[in-house]
Parts: sequence; structure tokens; C-alpha cells
Amino acid sequence: HECHSQGCNVLNICPLCRGKAPGTIDENASIMKDKAESGIAWAQADVGQMYFLGMHVPKDMEKAFSLLSEAAEKGSTKGKDYLGNYYFDIENYEEARRWYEAAAAEGEIVSFFRLGMMMMKGQAFDQSEKTRAEAFRLCTLSATLLHDSYTPA
Repeated sequence: HECHSQGCNVLNICPLCRGKAPGTIDENASIMKDKAESGIAWAQADVGQMYFLGMHVPKDMEKAFSLLSEAAEKGSTKGKDYLGNYYFDIENYEEARRWYEAAAAEGEIVSFFRLGMMMMKGQAFDQSEKTRAEAFRLCTLSATLLHDSYTPA
């Protein structure tokens, strides 16, 4: 098999689309952008996050919002989580909560953690003893699930 600097690609085949796997990060970004433009939800979520973070593309919050919203509306769990990040970043905690809860309901582990942290800080949540206990539970749950899903190489 052939190994690339980004990691080992045993068959040089993309596991998602079964096409030729990209050899470089720039090739990967180009393929992802093409797939996002063709309306594929998982690609819209990932490319939206790339624009949100300015990763391999210029940071563009308008493009990020458009792609993330479309991906989330199509049912992409990652799109919902990333849209929560977008709203959190602009301090719209009610909308961030809405999207994190939607992603968490579909099993997105990181969304559990983000909700727990919002609860601890009183962002779109009250500061009751019950809320703090739930925050602790969500943070502990997410840490446990992430630990249990980690498989050392």
C-alpha cells in the first residue's frame, strides 16, 4: 500500500464516495467543495466548518452560515453541531442550544459536552442546582463516551 504524509491510505479509495482518494489537503478541500456545491449534506457541513474556521479557505461567516444551515436542515448531525458552534460564536446562545440539543439527540457526543458547558456558565440555561447537576452529568457522559470510543493505535 501507498502512504501519504496525511496518513496511510491503504487502497487509495475514498470510503465515502468510493472515488479516488485525494493525495493532498488541497485536493481534499477541492473535492469537498465540489460535493458541497452539488448539495451533499455531509460535505456542506464539513465545508461550512472550513469557512467558519478559515481552514484551507478564507474565513467567510456568510458562506459558513449558508452551508451549515443547509446541511442541518437536510438532517446532517454534524451540520447541526457546527451550526450550534456558529451561533455560540456570535453569542446567540438560545439558537446554539437549539442546534446542540438537536445534534445531541442524534448522538453527537461533543454536543453533550457543549450543552453541559453552556449549562455551567448559564448560557441559555438557568443557574439552578438541578441545572448544575445536569451540566456535570452531561460533561461526565461525554467524557466517558469519548474515552470508550477511543481506540489506541
